Amino acid sequence: MKRKRQELTNGEITPSMVSGITLAKPKPPKTSKWDRHHQIQLHSYRGIPPELHKKLVDIAADYEVAVGEVARLFLEHGLKAYTSGELGIETIEIPGKKIIVFDD
Repeated sequence: MKRKRQELTNGEITPSMVSGITLAKPKPPKTSKWDRHHQIQLHSYRGIPPELHKKLVDIAADYEVAVGEVARLFLEHGLKAYTSGELGIETIEIPGKKIIVFDD
């Protein structure tokens, strides 16, 4: 036992220290057929204010559906209103970026 303790404190690794260790085989990445097929349906967006996300979460809880369902519904409604001309938007330049707002 003293010998092994000396080997460890010495900082050197000897063959006797690793002889019983079995290395794990590398595993291929886990991607199922479902993941590959539905990957195109997964999206995320930056810049959503926490208070807006909270409102979506609250609506989802009221109707007992996933937050993504609520977001999808509002996106579909907004796009329909935009393409029909009911909803107008315009760009505003602020230092460093452009933002869009509703055109009143």
